[in-house]
Amino acid sequence: MIIPIIKNSQQPLYIQVYLQLKQWIIDGTLPHHAPLPSKRQLAAENKISINTVMSAYEQLLTEGYIYSKERKGYFVASIDYQMVPKFPPLLPTHTTEINTTDTIDWSSSQVDATLFPHKLLKKIYQHLLEHDWQSFIKPSSIQGDDTLRNALQGYLTLSRGVPTQANQLILGPSSKYLLGILLQLMPDIQVVGIENPGYHQYLPLLSAKKLNIVPLPLDDDGLMSPQNDDIELIIVTPNHQFPTGHIMPLERRQQLLHWAYAKPNRWIIEDDYDSEYKYAGIPIPSLTQLDTKHRVIYMGSLSRTLASGYRVSFAALPEQLMQSFNEIKPTLSPTLNIITEKALTTFILEHHLEKHLNRSRIFYKKKRDTLMNAIYQVDTQAIITGYEAGLHILYRPSQAFDYHALMAKTKVAQINLTLLANYTLEPSEQHYQTLFLSYSHIPIEVIADEFYRLWQLINECLL
Repeated sequence: MIIPIIKNSQQPLYIQVYLQLKQWIIDGTLPHHAPLPSKRQLAAENKISINTVMSAYEQLLTEGYIYSKERKGYFVASIDYQMVPKFPPLLPTHTTEINTTDTIDWSSSQVDATLFPHKLLKKIYQHLLEHDWQSFIKPSSIQGDDTLRNALQGYLTLSRGVPTQANQLILGPSSKYLLGILLQLMPDIQVVGIENPGYHQYLPLLSAKKLNIVPLPLDDDGLMSPQNDDIELIIVTPNHQFPTGHIMPLERRQQLLHWAYAKPNRWIIEDDYDSEYKYAGIPIPSLTQLDTKHRVIYMGSLSRTLASGYRVSFAALPEQLMQSFNEIKPTLSPTLNIITEKALTTFILEHHLEKHLNRSRIFYKKKRDTLMNAIYQVDTQAIITGYEAGLHILYRPSQAFDYHALMAKTKVAQINLTLLANYTLEPSEQHYQTLFLSYSHIPIEVIADEFYRLWQLINECLL
């Protein structure tokens, strides 16, 4: 199989291989279940390295275009390619000492404070106060500042392939606040499906609205197709499922869209949680990008990118819901600080956000690798999942432990720890045997030592 490759192109070779194979799969040149050449064969035929082919295959595998069979190789997946829109390809565009007597928090996914670009933001704020101070005394917008919405629209189109317009974006201080607005736009919704395990911070809001909540199970591909025909709204994290880290492949995404299209009153909220922090390959297309019938609402936040204090979240609404939003807009008030909005606009338009994310990805990957190496040093049979993206991993020790005893010991040792069971409705024993370890805000030089301290406590609780 000869693939047209430009060796001196600025586009990496594995991206060229990935894009060409993807195109042949979509247009039917490579039919369903057709075998692909071995990595060695394809590398030899095209005079490229095996690692290049491996990277291309891994990206196709992650996105669900191909599947693998042990000792047999790779095969083309069975996918409804009429549902794959023809979009241009997305291209990837000081530490503090900690006293060990302080509390170590493995449960919090706060960003690392040392990454915060305070000097750059100080310059931006100073410039705005000197040259654009008039805009600060104008009334704030209920929907969010129009210049920030324009900047976000460009960023989302390029980085996540979200096909939206600035006038379809609404901004707010948190995803929870925006969910409350969205529920007002869908007054007939009675039954909501949520991932289980999942991000259950939305539960109090859903309960307060007196909605029927249906926990939906997961497998290794993320959310499974809902069996309850009464569900009208699903809240899903397909790009990095919280907390398991599963990345939903293309075929499963299409099944979810088929579910939404089956009835006129069904909606999907795509919470693009931690999608920016993917450590291998290129970003997977958002569910919204695949949506041809405008049933998906895309939701994201800058709090996980810059700092939790930057309380700016956003939702991209389909046209139908945007009309409903305009009807209720007079009942709402502005929620964002205009100075913050203007500063973030400059930060995005001058491409500082992309540079900040690139630096952050490199830094967090080093932290993740440090933690995983520490785990394998003492527990060679450990089961670690969710490490391909995000700011935490799930760690299941190779030996069972008394989780009640462990939680008591960590409390005495001033270690904040949560288990997968903490994010699960009706958890099983396996959920109690799996640790949620967030490494994002723990200084890299103490990650290994702090894990060894935790490991000693686990050892004391082995069954």
